[in-house]
Amino acid sequence: MVIAILIMIFGVLSAIRTPTDIFPNIGISAISVVWNYPGLPPEDVSGRIVSVYERVLYTTVNDIEHVES
Repeated sequence: MVIAILIMIFGVLSAIRTPTDIFPNIGISAISVVWNYPGLPPEDVSGRIVSVYERVLYTTVNDIEHVES
């Protein structure tokens, strides 16, 4: 009975003292996106897909340092 009570007390104490973080720091250095659209010339891919994606990316993601297309 004493061991069960000690396990219960130490279990509750360890659960309370365990640090938790909802948003941990993640250092993502680079992200690659590949667009494949067969039959569409490169100029059209750049104008119709890539430029729209870059605009959406800049408006929805914070702290972007560099975008290369």
